Amino acid sequence: MIRLRWNLSLKACGFALWLGCLALLFLSSRFTYEVNAQERPIALVVSLLLGMFGIYFLAIRSVTRDANGETNWPTILSFAIAMRLVVLFSVPIQELDYYRYLWDGETVLQNVSPFEYSPEQVLLARSDDLRLPDDLKRLVDLRDRNSRVKTIVSRVHFGELASIYPPVSLTVFSFAAATTPDSASVETAIIILKGWILLFDIGIILLLADLLRTLRLPVGLTVIYAWCPLVIKEFANSGHLDAIAVFFMMWAASLFVKAVFVSSAITDGGEASQTTRRVILSGLALGLAIGSKLFPVVLVPLFLLSIFRKCGVADAVKFLVTVSAISLVAIWPLVAPRFNDKQQEVLQERSAIEFIENTSGNEAYSPIFPPIPNDESPALPLIATSSQFEASPPNPAVKDGSQSLDPPPRSLKVFLSQWKMNDLIFMFVESNLSPDREGRPRIWFAVVPTEWRKAFVQNASRMTGIPNENVAFLITRVCLSAIFIGLAFWWSWCAARTDDASEWLRYLFLTLAWFWILSPTLNPWYWTWAIPFLAFARSRSWLLVSGLLFLYYLRFWFAA
Repeated sequence: MIRLRWNLSLKACGFALWLGCLALLFLSSRFTYEVNAQERPIALVVSLLLGMFGIYFLAIRSVTRDANGETNWPTILSFAIAMRLVVLFSVPIQELDYYRYLWDGETVLQNVSPFEYSPEQVLLARSDDLRLPDDLKRLVDLRDRNSRVKTIVSRVHFGELASIYPPVSLTVFSFAAATTPDSASVETAIIILKGWILLFDIGIILLLADLLRTLRLPVGLTVIYAWCPLVIKEFANSGHLDAIAVFFMMWAASLFVKAVFVSSAITDGGEASQTTRRVILSGLALGLAIGSKLFPVVLVPLFLLSIFRKCGVADAVKFLVTVSAISLVAIWPLVAPRFNDKQQEVLQERSAIEFIENTSGNEAYSPIFPPIPNDESPALPLIATSSQFEASPPNPAVKDGSQSLDPPPRSLKVFLSQWKMNDLIFMFVESNLSPDREGRPRIWFAVVPTEWRKAFVQNASRMTGIPNENVAFLITRVCLSAIFIGLAFWWSWCAARTDDASEWLRYLFLTLAWFWILSPTLNPWYWTWAIPFLAFARSRSWLLVSGLLFLYYLRFWFAA
C-alpha cells in the first residue's frame, strides 16, 4: 500500500512537471530573436522553473522513500521523454549559442575548418572579390544562395571569433546540418539541432540507469538527472552541446566501474582480458568526451590512479595511451596554430595596381582585404566590429605592397584568459587583487586596501610583462587552478584506495563540482556536467544548486 502511494505520488509529480514544460513551451514564444528584452517575461519564466524545481524535489523524495526502484523506472523514463519532446519545440530562452552550432555545422559540410574564418569575416566578405581563397569563397557562396544560412551567420554571438568547439561536437553539428533540408527555416534547423542534442541527453539517462543496476542501487535515482528542470531547460530548450561531452563521460565512468569494481576475479585469464578491454574502451570514451568539450580532462588523474592501483601498470599505460591519442587527435585542429600558406601566397601576388583598381571610384570597401594604408588613408582593422574581449590591431602593410589575411582572434585563448560569467569565488579573489576603477563604485567585498592592490598589480605587471588590466584575472586563475589541481589529485588518491564504486563516483562528482565552482565561468549549463553523479553525493545540499542556478537568468530581467 505504501509502495503504491509513493508510485502515485511520483506520477503526480511527473505530470505536474510535464504541465510545467507545456507552460514553458507557451512562454518561450515571447523569446524569439526579434522580441526586445523589455518585452520578454523573464521573471515569469524563472518563477515557473523554480516552481518546477520544487516539484522535482518532491519527486526525488518520493523515489528515495520507495526501495523498489524498478517499479518506478518506466514512469521516470516515460515522463522524462515526454517532457523533452514538449520542450524540444520551444524557443530557446535567453540563449544564442545554437546559432554558432548551426553555422559550424554548415561550415564543416562545406569542407572548411570552423577555426579558419570567423562568421564576421564570412558575413562581410564580398562575393565578387577575386582575391578570396577557395574555401572562404565556398562559405560566401553558401551565404548568398541560402537565406537561412545567411540569417544564422548574421546572428552568431561574438561573430569576430572563430569556433571554440572541439571536432567531436563539430561532427554532431555537421550531422544536424546534413539532416536539415535546404528549404528549412531557421526555426526548423534549431529544432533538428536540438533533436540531435536530445539523443545524447536521453543516452545519459539510459547509461545512468545501467550504472545504478550494475551497482545494485535503486534505478529510481535516475530521476535526479532525468527530471531535473535545469537539464531540461539547458538541453531540450537551449540545445547546449554539453550533453555530448556528458554522454561520453558517463559512458567512460560506466565502463570503468564495470572493469575495476565489478570484475572481481582479475587473476583469471578471461576476466583479466575483459577488464583490459573495458579499461581501453573507458579511455576511448573519455577521449571522445574531451574531444567534445575540454573539461573532462580533469578526470584523467582520477581514472588513471585507480587503474594503476587496481589493475596494474600495463592497464594504466594502455588507458593513458588510449585517452591521450584520442584526445590529441580530437582536439588537434582546435589547438594547432592556424596558418594558411595558400592564402598568404594569393595575397602576396596582389600588386599596387590591383589595389588601385579595386578601391577606385565608388567601389565598396572589403573588410576581408582592407586597403593598404598610405599617407592619406589610415590603417583599418581586419575585424570591423568591436568586442568586449580585445580590440583587433590594425593590419600593418608589408613592404611589397601586399597585406596578409590574419586569422581571427583565437577563441580558446580569449576564453581562458579573459572570459568571466556568473563567477563567485573567482570574483571575490580577483576583486581583492584588482585596483578600483575610476568612475565605478567600490566593490563592497574588496577588503584589501586599494593602495596594496594597486602596488601589487603594478609590480606583477613589471615582473611578468602582463598588462595591468589582465594581472588580477590571470593571477586569480593561476591560484584557483593550483588549488583545484591539489584537490583533484587528493580525490584521485582517495578514489584509488577505495573498494566501493559508489565512493569512487562520489570523488568523480566532487572533482567536477569543484572544478565548476572554482572557475571564472559558472554558466548554469556547466553544472549539468555534475548532475548525473548527484546520486552519489553524500550531501543533499548539492541538489539545491540546480535550483538556485535559475536565479542567474534574473540578470537579464534586471538589465532590461
